[in-house]
Amino acid sequence: MNRIRFTIASQLVVVLLVAVGFAALRETSDLWDGGVFTLALAVLLVSILFAVHRTGSERAFWLGFALFGWGYLGLSPVPSIEPRLLTAKALAHLDSKVPGRSVGVRAFSPDGKLLASTPIPS
Repeated sequence: MNRIRFTIASQLVVVLLVAVGFAALRETSDLWDGGVFTLALAVLLVSILFAVHRTGSERAFWLGFALFGWGYLGLSPVPSIEPRLLTAKALAHLDSKVPGRSVGVRAFSPDGKLLASTPIPS
């Protein structure tokens, strides 16, 4: 029986990605937003190169990564879809749990445009 093995390097990469994600959630700014978005674009562009230049199961992995990554990135700015994405709801919930952050109620029109945002003091 083959067991799944993780190297220390791969575990360090996972810890680094989780740490950057939590730092971006904690200290939100335009700089963090731009940096994380640029990093996501870079990874998606590199995934296309890996999908073209790999063979076998590695090629299938990178092809799926690129397909679903670009698909999600393409759907996320669509106003009628963005509020319904599970990740948007999860990030809003995490944002409400950050100490010192005001929680708000947002109202959307049927076409997905933000109508009103009312902060609720925590």
